[in-house]
Amino acid sequence: MQNDEAKEFWDRLTYLIGAERPYSWAENRGINKSSFQSAKNRGTKPLPKTIKLWAERIGCNYEWLNNGVGEPYTKESNSLNDPKEKTSVEQEPNLNKDLLIQAFNALESSLQNANKEMEPKGRARFISALYEGLRKDDGIDIQVLSDCIYTIEEALALRRQLMSSKAKAQLILSIYRLYICNTSDNEVIQSTIKQLVGNFYDGE
Repeated sequence: MQNDEAKEFWDRLTYLIGAERPYSWAENRGINKSSFQSAKNRGTKPLPKTIKLWAERIGCNYEWLNNGVGEPYTKESNSLNDPKEKTSVEQEPNLNKDLLIQAFNALESSLQNANKEMEPKGRARFISALYEGLRKDDGIDIQVLSDCIYTIEEALALRRQLMSSKAKAQLILSIYRLYICNTSDNEVIQSTIKQLVGNFYDGE
């Protein structure tokens, strides 16, 4: 039977999810789908370390998500993450998530058919080149986009890990926004990104 604390926790998550489908919402934010589904079906509150990881991937306030203290989002992130303002990062105005997914799928398919591999820099150049023609119309910073892709691909290569095209696209959308808002702190950003990629696999 679900206790009051667990019910309140899932009520807070329901608020964050808004009108989206819960499991797709979780997957789009890099939350392990099976872990999320299992906890939701049981109606139990996850362990604090899991809640902390979820809060990081959602971009919300951990204290609020864990025990309802404070606000869902900080003042700085509120306009980007609050479901009343924006229900999904898929609404990112400058980057087309579907195009990113298609590009990664096409690249992986071509490399597999040719039985070849490609270094992170090459992957970044290939994917970002598809956006060259959109730069003027949509205001896309191609160099920032390339840096985002390279950082993810390098982190995955170093860890010898794989990530789905959908998950990569989701991370790139978030990282691109992070770069654009904090262009003077590239070292800190790259460290954060590598940790984020690592956390994608750890802790659950």
